[in-house]
Amino acid sequence: MTTYLSPLVKFTAIEKIPSSIEFGKLTLRKITDDELFQYFQISDRRFGPGAGEFSFTKHSRRLTHLHPHQEFDYYKATHGFFSTTTPDEHRSLVNDILHCWRLLIPSQVSCPITFYDQGPGSFSNQPAECRIGEAFIFSEELFNKTKELLANIKKVPQEDLEIIDLTNEVGYKTLAVLLLVIVAERSLMHDDKNEISFKVAFYGARLLEDYDGSDIEITSSILEKAYSIRSKFVHSGLLDNPELSEFLPKLYKIIARIRILTALNPSLVNVEGKKKLRYRK
Repeated sequence: MTTYLSPLVKFTAIEKIPSSIEFGKLTLRKITDDELFQYFQISDRRFGPGAGEFSFTKHSRRLTHLHPHQEFDYYKATHGFFSTTTPDEHRSLVNDILHCWRLLIPSQVSCPITFYDQGPGSFSNQPAECRIGEAFIFSEELFNKTKELLANIKKVPQEDLEIIDLTNEVGYKTLAVLLLVIVAERSLMHDDKNEISFKVAFYGARLLEDYDGSDIEITSSILEKAYSIRSKFVHSGLLDNPELSEFLPKLYKIIARIRILTALNPSLVNVEGKKKLRYRK
């Protein structure tokens, strides 16, 4: 039986992960030094101060297949996803969890899952690695929410998941606001083409007030500001905005939550659902 491994790669320690977490057919657990060494097919290694830390003294055949001139000074992967499925299923399952994390935690999963092409010296039973941002914090609450969302992640349109992925790659830039606005419109508007910015702010704020107890005025003002930034970008080419580092995480959290709610409960934003939001007291 072949075991497939996708390391979680960080440059800071991964804390608050129990010894083993089950996500259906996947297990998230600590990686032994030998497992990590074998996975990266390291030619030579020197242990760092902690378990799972390596200074690469020679190239890894696996990584240099695509990056022949890149030096890796300090690489850290203490945990990983393990399964005994197939490479394709393993890849899909890991991707689903990363999509859940991107929807649950604003701008924390900063890199999409990376799959290296098979080439000379590559092992087909080691299909992937995935990178997460240094600020990513694991918690019991996150694991519980991940399991709950994982059961329904296929209900979220793939196109929207890809836009969320791209938003994380873009970072704190105006383009990220435009991408999030696209997700908001796809979640709330569908074929409605009238008064879009007003309706996104109106319906989005009321939806989050009903389900999360969010302050309707604060949510509405954040969504309205997103459209203001979008307008300035489209009409005047404004690229840099010093407020984005504080504003984007708030917008990201709101729109990711809207996307989850409307994907899992489409009736919330059909004709009848919008009437209820519009005319409720």
